[in-house]
Amino acid sequence: MLITGAAGFVAGHVARALALASWRVVGLDRAAAPAGAPFTEFCRCDLLDESALAKLAAGRSFDAVVHLAGTLPGRAARGDLFAINAGGTSAVLEHLAGPGTHVVLFSSGLVYGKHPGPYCEAMECAPVDAYAQSKLAAETLVKSWARAARSPAAVLRPSVIYGPGAPSGMLLVSLMAALHTQQPFEMTGGEQLRDFLHVQDAAAAVATVLQQRAEGTWNLASGDSRSVRDVAELCATIAARPDLLRIGALPYREGEIFDYRLDNGALRRALGWQPSVTLEGGLQRLWDGK
Repeated sequence: MLITGAAGFVAGHVARALALASWRVVGLDRAAAPAGAPFTEFCRCDLLDESALAKLAAGRSFDAVVHLAGTLPGRAARGDLFAINAGGTSAVLEHLAGPGTHVVLFSSGLVYGKHPGPYCEAMECAPVDAYAQSKLAAETLVKSWARAARSPAAVLRPSVIYGPGAPSGMLLVSLMAALHTQQPFEMTGGEQLRDFLHVQDAAAAVATVLQQRAEGTWNLASGDSRSVRDVAELCATIAARPDLLRIGALPYREGEIFDYRLDNGALRRALGWQPSVTLEGGLQRLWDGK
């Protein structure tokens, strides 16, 4: 089993879930392995360095590849988003996924664009920015490769994944940090609808897909959408500091998507996966540092 983007937040949780399921997990990332990550082997390599990928692939094959590597908006220019998210996917397929390899791609729910939610897989994708467009391009590459190689492939379109180890720029991490240090937290009016999925449930979904060698495109979401304001108030209640919230202090971002809800019914019906961590329970864990 190979996990790309292995130094990232989601990858560590996926690796633990797969190690518990007796997979031998190899990690690949251009960054160093995080402390305590349960990888049998860890390879430092840039996905855009195709000669390095060819050397890594020489003499070995992978039963499955979970492709988590990529970059986010704000971290790369438009062209680099396509080079990394689409070009990196192409390189993985060419060098690391052989005939019979089960490929699982993490895409994004943003590929649906500004359709009113809840999003379902039958909707036409209409991505509005370069990040979402690059993720949809990666999906197309994976599906085309699967048809040509006659190999199984699954695409997961996650909602907002949170939990221990999440990067500091995420809303819930920033909010909890402010509450822990008893600092005021400025935010928008919080009318945006969001689906927050605990990383433990995301990792369990990947393990289920691999166990069943499942093929298809599915939303990966909790199915419990809340307004950002409601979630912020829930966090503040857990911290017993509702006075620290500064709701409406910040303007909404230009192009803000207000209805970002994903229907998880297709994945539940197809594979029997169910999220097990409630939002209240997950936020309590985040507050407790678990």
